[in-house]
Amino acid sequence: MAKDKKAKAMEVPQVPTVELGGQYWEMRFGHKAMRRFCSMTKCKMSTFDDALDDYGNYAKLFWCIIWAQDEKVTLEDVNKWLEEWDSMGDVVSTASKILAAAMKRPMPVDGPDEEAEKADGDDWDEDEENPTETTSP
Repeated sequence: MAKDKKAKAMEVPQVPTVELGGQYWEMRFGHKAMRRFCSMTKCKMSTFDDALDDYGNYAKLFWCIIWAQDEKVTLEDVNKWLEEWDSMGDVVSTASKILAAAMKRPMPVDGPDEEAEKADGDDWDEDEENPTETTSP
């Protein structure tokens, strides 16, 4: 007997707005920003996702988006502002949302994930036929 797993809801995220340098920026990855990012990183559309395997490109992504709105902002400004964030995980998460919104790719909706559901009391192992719960005789 198989346990039904709830599929995580998916949706295309909205363009995120972030605070950097005491200012709020709409992080829309449009044509101008994408052209600059691809030029800076030498990535092609076929290897676009791979460009973000290099953490150094995250600041470039943020800068290209902000530069498209205000050409006075420098890459050094953005690096300084990102350093002030509480978590580098927030940088990665925001970059994922930026790209998903730009490419209209669905992402999991925030909420309980599989691990949280797994921790609900039973020890289900999807590789096994039955849960690993034991019963007393």
